[in-house]
Amino acid sequence: MSDLLRFDPHKLRAVRKGRALTQDQLAERAGSLGVDLDAGLVSAYERGYAEPKLTTLMVLTAALDLTDPRDLFSPASRIVVPTRSRRARVKKNHEAAKAREESQEGRPNTRHERK
Repeated sequence: MSDLLRFDPHKLRAVRKGRALTQDQLAERAGSLGVDLDAGLVSAYERGYAEPKLTTLMVLTAALDLTDPRDLFSPASRIVVPTRSRRARVKKNHEAAKAREESQEGRPNTRHERK
């Protein structure tokens, strides 16, 4: 019995690097093809923290000059992605950092403003 195919984040990174593209450049290419991506989302796809929707996958395929989106897939049994607990920890840390950043907005940076 053949194994089911699943999006492989490692293949996305390998193809992108093989094309000598940065995550920003890939996001820009995808944007020019109609999908709003940023480097952070490309990074999340490459680390396995998120999986692209079908339309995004098709645009990534075109942005990487691939002819078949299956080039970004592997048998499901061979893909290692972060565990839920790791994802939750990363998300929690990201949310905490964002909250700290928002709470700092509008407050003077006392280290740089001392005379």
